[in-house]
Amino acid sequence: MNLSDKVVVTFNSKKKRNILQLINTVGKMKNLCIYDVEFKSSVVRVYIDNETHSIDLSVCEDFMKTLLFLFQAEGVEDMECEVSSPGLERKLKKDWHFQAAIGQKVKICTREPVCCYDKKLGKERKKTTLNGRIYKYQDNIVSVDDGVLEWTVPLSIIKKANVLFDIKTQN
Repeated sequence: MNLSDKVVVTFNSKKKRNILQLINTVGKMKNLCIYDVEFKSSVVRVYIDNETHSIDLSVCEDFMKTLLFLFQAEGVEDMECEVSSPGLERKLKKDWHFQAAIGQKVKICTREPVCCYDKKLGKERKKTTLNGRIYKYQDNIVSVDDGVLEWTVPLSIIKKANVLFDIKTQN
């Protein structure tokens, strides 16, 4: 297949807004939380969640069928759709993701070093990767306890963050 034979969908802001509106409509219809949406090439990935029960394959399939029906009704063409739960080690991107993750073990990678004063060593420590529990989230600042020190990380410098599955907290 030649490159010119491939269909590449570009997401102008109007099309993206329309797709997001349709996704949110299905979320409300199905009483599900839209955890995240990713646009990649001609694929839209939707991560759904629910507070009362787990997201299984049948819930994802039902969501996708309804969404594809709405896509067709609204003339959204050349679009592939994937629906999934955010998973046990879910990505943390939005402020409410961090708020919901209070008490959970996380891994946070930053664009620049985060500084913390270590009283025991009597010196400042710097890290770009933190593993610990979020104990507070306020004013776009994530507070993480790594078991030794308490770190404060501005949301603006976080490159990547996700929950770490901890079997002890899942019981």
